[in-house]
Amino acid sequence: IQLKRRIMAGQLKQFQREALLRMNDGLLEKVPGARKTAQAFFRKLTRLLYEALGADKAQPGSRHRYRPEQNLFEPIEQQYSKLFEDITEIKKRLAELLEYFTDVPEDSFEYQRQLFQEISSKHMQADLLIRNIQILIRQKEEGFVYWFELPNRADSDDTRLYAAPLDVGEHLEERLFNSLRTAVFTSATLAVGQTFDYFRRRIGLDRVNPDRVHELML
Repeated sequence: IQLKRRIMAGQLKQFQREALLRMNDGLLEKVPGARKTAQAFFRKLTRLLYEALGADKAQPGSRHRYRPEQNLFEPIEQQYSKLFEDITEIKKRLAELLEYFTDVPEDSFEYQRQLFQEISSKHMQADLLIRNIQILIRQKEEGFVYWFELPNRADSDDTRLYAAPLDVGEHLEERLFNSLRTAVFTSATLAVGQTFDYFRRRIGLDRVNPDRVHELML
């Protein structure tokens, strides 16, 4: 809505204004349907998980692990495919809008740069959402553990899916340690058998240059 208002008030050529408005309207038309698809997906997902667990285990807010060999999500394959399709279509339309933005002269309408950044952010979010859904439903990532959390209320469909790497060392080395000059880890429970070897392996300190790592046990 904000983009449409800025386009209408901007200094654009007629064909540019018409093209941007057409793409913006086309994008907005897809959003309500995608929202309904997401609601239907989580409604089916929640009911499926309650049924799979049984009344004795399906407690509100409870967490449960799931594994690829269970084929847990097979009954909602249709809902998953529709959700994937709808989000992919939104991502595609955002990409088209971004591409056209690059051909529009700067300062053609108010807040043009900020709106471009916002649309770019939404495109990245859509891409991330697609990847996350694939990881959580398809469970193709090796070395990951998967679990779900049921809604806190029995009348809610706010089921949540999670995935986490079993070995975080590589991720911490790449995204944390390589960007830090100094880090201090302290706790009464870091050592196992009077050594820090287990802790170092678990968080990736064994991948760091040994000259950078200093240990002290008190």
